[in-house]
Amino acid sequence: MSDLVRVVAARAASPETQRGRDLTGPVRCNEMAAQVTGQADSSMDAKLGSGTSMKMGDDFGNRMASYITAYSDSLEQSRVHNQTAFFKRGQKKISSRAKEAAETASGFEYQVEDVVRQVPSRVIHVAQTNIGRFEAIKKAKETQLNFRWTNQVDIEGQKYQKFFALLIGEDPETEADLLTAEPFAGIVERISVGANQSYNERRTNLQSKQTQIVDDYGNLDAHQMNVAEQRLGVNDYASPDVGEAYMITSAGPVVGGQIHDVRKDTDMVASFPYHWGGVIAKSGSDTVTLENYARKDEDGTKPDTGAEDGRAYFQMYGAPSHLEAGSESFHEVWSRFFANPVTAAFKNTEKEDT
Repeated sequence: MSDLVRVVAARAASPETQRGRDLTGPVRCNEMAAQVTGQADSSMDAKLGSGTSMKMGDDFGNRMASYITAYSDSLEQSRVHNQTAFFKRGQKKISSRAKEAAETASGFEYQVEDVVRQVPSRVIHVAQTNIGRFEAIKKAKETQLNFRWTNQVDIEGQKYQKFFALLIGEDPETEADLLTAEPFAGIVERISVGANQSYNERRTNLQSKQTQIVDDYGNLDAHQMNVAEQRLGVNDYASPDVGEAYMITSAGPVVGGQIHDVRKDTDMVASFPYHWGGVIAKSGSDTVTLENYARKDEDGTKPDTGAEDGRAYFQMYGAPSHLEAGSESFHEVWSRFFANPVTAAFKNTEKEDT
């Protein structure tokens, strides 16, 4: 690639924006990584020193955090056992136990149940001329109000759509008052007390489960965690080969657009679901990636269209700073933008391991 002139976003590629062996690339980081690896991100497999197969998925961060925590805890249990037991656990047994514990922890299922309950209601009317505005705002208080259409009525020569407003929160009187406040004021009319209504509520332990996952992950003993990361090849020790890729993502529940980072003890904006870096060169502990990232145009109003200077760029990472002063790993650099971050190396599952 010595004659590579520059990287040009694919949508901007044309005879005018290409010279020699310019490389055209897509504008999303995962798509750029797919160009490097030759496989879509959803099909790639995480490279784990334990040998476990774990594919990329929407919940990868939480499952990988669970995996690392359980793997680390199991290694520590074996270490303590070998200090006190007459019969020591061999390395093969330790690795097997750790892998089994980690796979069990990361293979959890979220609990979901449907609960039907009776809730108070208000009968409301929305003028036909305001129905568009109402549709745009009716989910503004969806954890407290649920609207159920009944029929159309004519009142004093004007058409209205009639709804039950179900008061589904914990304080019905307060929820009823919301109907006369913004954003409903002037749109919701003719409010009266309605009969109790059956409301089917889907409950899940997703938030509590993910909170417990990151509490455990974020409070792992630093030394124990470092040992597990080394053996697994994750976070600071993720080491994709040329033609493979780094991927970092957050773990933990998104609440109000934010995720609480346990170690940093701060709430972080959940700006990106992940970031990828496709590896194009390696030398010793140094790794060169081809990356892309989402950003706005200069006005901050719409995505950058990928002009000829593009969004793509090359980046070099090294060993983690605690091993090599002045160096930074991919995980260290990008952890600043992710909460309870998890980094793994990903490989093309269709290529044979060498």
